[in-house]
Amino acid sequence: MLGLSLAERCQETNTSLSDLDTLSLVTSRMALERIGAALVLERLDSIAVPDEGIDLARRTDALNLDEALPDWQGADRAKLINRPFFDPADAGFVRLHNDNQGVVRSYLAAHWLERMRSAHCPIKTINEILFGDVYGVKLVKPSMRETVAWLAILNPDVAREAVAIDPWLFLECGDPGSLSVEARSRHCRQ
Repeated sequence: MLGLSLAERCQETNTSLSDLDTLSLVTSRMALERIGAALVLERLDSIAVPDEGIDLARRTDALNLDEALPDWQGADRAKLINRPFFDPADAGFVRLHNDNQGVVRSYLAAHWLERMRSAHCPIKTINEILFGDVYGVKLVKPSMRETVAWLAILNPDVAREAVAIDPWLFLECGDPGSLSVEARSRHCRQ
């Protein structure tokens, strides 16, 4: 449902502007995943919207869209930020729509990480982002719990690791029924 909602929000809804819109659904979605991943990895929840009348330097707790999408033109970033998956948060700042608990950010970050893995990013690198080791005890990094729960649905390697480390994670942050039967039964055999 979340994926469908985001797909609908990626499209320009104003019919008079849709002919002028050059952002494809795929391009918008990939940018949104990058933004979600940046928010999760930097532990932020707001995005700064460049505006000549507002001094954005006063807040450092917001994602700079220029840094998250450096390969995008300013006009394309403006088109993206005006899509309905962003809500006003404060003067000069937006947040992802319906993301008070961080679920949307985590969902997008999980899809971005899976895309990176598909683009030949080693699973070891992804595991270093998601999992930690404190005094010899493996754990899911607290800031990555929601992301791990989403990514486990997409990636069986992450599912195996997460089930081995913290099977309760899926009851707290995810949907155990969405995991593969193999991943669910692995915990029962241990």
